[in-house]
Amino acid sequence: MFYSKEILTHKKGEFGIIWLAATLGSRSSLRKLSKKEVNSVNLVKACDYVTTPPEPLALRLISNLMIGITRIYNQQYHFYYTDVNGVWHSLQRALIKIHRESIDMISPQARYDTITLNDDPFFEIELNIPIRDIMVKNRYNFRPFYKPLVLTNLFEL
Repeated sequence: MFYSKEILTHKKGEFGIIWLAATLGSRSSLRKLSKKEVNSVNLVKACDYVTTPPEPLALRLISNLMIGITRIYNQQYHFYYTDVNGVWHSLQRALIKIHRESIDMISPQARYDTITLNDDPFFEIELNIPIRDIMVKNRYNFRPFYKPLVLTNLFEL
């Protein structure tokens, strides 16, 4: 079956870009298409055209266009993902920068009366609680093992 070559060579036609994406081959050569060209393709219109063409198209052309549509979709998704990821990382950096700036004190010196306790004659730090009462009683014995320190004569050994 034959088809009109104007489908692929039309100035405003997106099928030329889709066909190039299909026939260029691997992913590395797909990069030859610019971001502007890839993003200019309207995939909804292209899919509608391939599924219901106004004139009969060759099966080989339809299969190439379908592969090209999937490759263009993959590239559009990749461009969108990298853009969103870049925006997200720049927002994270901005938030970290704002958070770091808000940690610093507005005035780095404090008044003496705000950080000094008044003298209290009844204040005691010592706790008069025996250590045995603090320890939990269980099957293990938590007594320290003390060994007396004995100095021996090195020549006797």
